[in-house]
Amino acid sequence: MTLPDSGIERLVTEARPTVFWSDRPEAPTANRALGQRRRADLVIIGGGFTGLWTALHAARQEPGREIVILEAEVCGFGASSRNGGFCAASLTHGLLNGIAHWPDEIATLDRMGRQNLAELIADCESLQIDASIERSGELCVATASWQSDHLVEMRDVARTHGSQLELLDETAVRGQLDSPTYRSGLWDPDGTVMVDPARLVWGLQRSCIDAGVRIYDNSRVNDVSRVGSALEVSTDDGVVTAPKVVVATNAWGEPGLDPAIRGSRVRPRADDGATGPGATRLDRLVESARGGGLGQPVSLLPTHRRQPNSLGRPRRELLPGQRDGAGVRAPDWFTCDDRPSLL
Repeated sequence: MTLPDSGIERLVTEARPTVFWSDRPEAPTANRALGQRRRADLVIIGGGFTGLWTALHAARQEPGREIVILEAEVCGFGASSRNGGFCAASLTHGLLNGIAHWPDEIATLDRMGRQNLAELIADCESLQIDASIERSGELCVATASWQSDHLVEMRDVARTHGSQLELLDETAVRGQLDSPTYRSGLWDPDGTVMVDPARLVWGLQRSCIDAGVRIYDNSRVNDVSRVGSALEVSTDDGVVTAPKVVVATNAWGEPGLDPAIRGSRVRPRADDGATGPGATRLDRLVESARGGGLGQPVSLLPTHRRQPNSLGRPRRELLPGQRDGAGVRAPDWFTCDDRPSLL
């Protein structure tokens, strides 16, 4: 592949292996580590999205309940900040995948997923969390005839489940994002929003603390054991005893947890990269008339989105990602006519 200009060499040599979203001056300082023995009504292991939201809803349900979060690093250190900021309603990684695995439950899963997304947005509004949420939708594009057939199937199946997706022909999809490789597209206006994941974590952390939740960072759990009717959750420097424990580590896991729990989860792998302004071809990036996320219906799914204004950086930057275990994918390059263009 011939690169369009020499700017790529500078981009590579100046790249930093850091977490894009959380590498900002406004990142909160770490909470103190657990350093004593204490009791609680509920212990939550993990301070990512799952743990923070669990604590927040538990505090809402029973104000005054003593709730403790134990986080191995800092809140949001794991997968909650290491993503592209796509927030999809689907709980099954797409409707077709859900039908293939849970055909008898797909209607319930689809309803729950859409309700979950709506309540996520509502929580951010009620808690005044500025997570740069954009109700952008998602444009799925096809670059091969078999992919176009797949988009038609996706559209038809979605209709039977009450979702109205718009099929775009080559002219229509290139009117949104101009690439000679695009043959068709499928527009989902409601199933995906863009978020700033770090700001979402930080806002949830603040809301938890305001609700009386005690958060201990740098407190890696190394053992969970039963003592009578209670559970003891141990870190290197402290112990919390509680009648209930929630494991909210998702795929990251903790070494002290039951192997049966760890063995029941799959750890997905993803590689994201973000470009900065200044490379001549990268100043003309995805400013689609409909905005939002861009994906392809293939097993190794490349995705692209714009960086939100909340970063305090020029908006026209590229945030490419690769999902489903793929390696790093170089960004596509853009020409400089009046429309956003992909080569």
